[in-house]
Amino acid sequence: MVEIEAGAFLMGSRDDDPQAQLDEKPQHSVQIAKFEIGQYEVTFTEYDQFALATGRDPLSDSGWGRVGGQ
Repeated sequence: MVEIEAGAFLMGSRDDDPQAQLDEKPQHSVQIAKFEIGQYEVTFTEYDQFALATGRDPLSDSGWGRVGGQ
């Protein structure tokens, strides 16, 4: 896990941006609290091994990750 520091950023487009879409306005400040996130990706196979080892139900990959439906 790696810690991501708290911070803030401006989300959206300025009112004077002629190319901005309506759903990009108004521009506003977004505050993010610090959090932790995994440093490395977890594959579907790795998660399935974890689920099996801990008695959890495997998650559906919705057709995204398993080759040949496995």
